[in-house]
Amino acid sequence: MLANGVSELIQESIKLELENIKRNYGENYNSAHEGYAVLLEEVEEVEECLRYIRTDIKILWEKVKNNFKDLENIDKSAELLMVVVNAKQLAEEAVQVAAVAEKFVQTMDGMKDD
Repeated sequence: MLANGVSELIQESIKLELENIKRNYGENYNSAHEGYAVLLEEVEEVEECLRYIRTDIKILWEKVKNNFKDLENIDKSAELLMVVVNAKQLAEEAVQVAAVAEKFVQTMDGMKDD
């Protein structure tokens, strides 16, 4: 469960990213194919971040399982620090996925109206 206010911050981040995307790349996608391609690219970036996290978690688990010599300083483990870095990147990429998907929804809604 997220702390109070975090969901609202995420929603605001998605809104700001959607505005940024529209400002830089236009209000709508030119086609469903374009919307899908952009969305797929963003999802692949999320998957890449998650792969990095999973790899670092596996390495960290091996260290813990094998009684990592310096357990008191496990927070200084490169793998653990990279989990933090990649989790932040994952959150940013997830915001982009939501913003791109929202733009795709709006594009499709606009095509229905035409």
